Amino acid sequence: MPRPKTPLLSPELIADAALDLIDETGDLQMVILARRLKVAPGSLYNHVKGRADVVELVRLRIADQVSPPLQARDWKVAVAGFLKSFADLYARHPKALSLMYDHTISSERMLSFYEPVFAALMRAGFPASELRTIMTLIDYQAVALARGLPEPVVTDEIRDSLPAYAASIEYATNSRDEAVALATDVLISGLEQRLLRNPNGTTSQGT
Repeated sequence: MPRPKTPLLSPELIADAALDLIDETGDLQMVILARRLKVAPGSLYNHVKGRADVVELVRLRIADQVSPPLQARDWKVAVAGFLKSFADLYARHPKALSLMYDHTISSERMLSFYEPVFAALMRAGFPASELRTIMTLIDYQAVALARGLPEPVVTDEIRDSLPAYAASIEYATNSRDEAVALATDVLISGLEQRLLRNPNGTTSQGT
């Protein structure tokens, strides 16, 4: 029997099917994925080593939807650009977030999205020992913004006994753009203060 001219499986096909499955169910089971791809599970394992490989393919597929990494010399521009881009990106696939963060990033292409921010922070004078922690804070902030706040429960009793909490709900904005802008200001202000306390740092463009 002649072999098909078009491969039944490819990294792109696997990633697309897996992402569709995760968006629908919030889970990724290899047997169900193989069924969706109309192949035997053994055929799927000819292309990936396991579930972690598929998660990485999904991560890359999601990242392909964002603009190329921002090559900004100003660390503030780099941080703000990453936070906005990834908050918007993660919001498109909220059910994939927990899966992605259960698996360490392993591909160079995915890490390349983080490199411009690392480089800009380093040029500005942030110590190399703090870069991963700072990047984690930025990334987790993007995840939190994508997920949004849980729907609050407010009763008359809560309004009476917790007026500040009640006010925070009454005047809360539903705009993610406004939330991203606020989070960016708070994050950058905090990092700027830390940089000012570092005698080797600079609040300029890091030249």
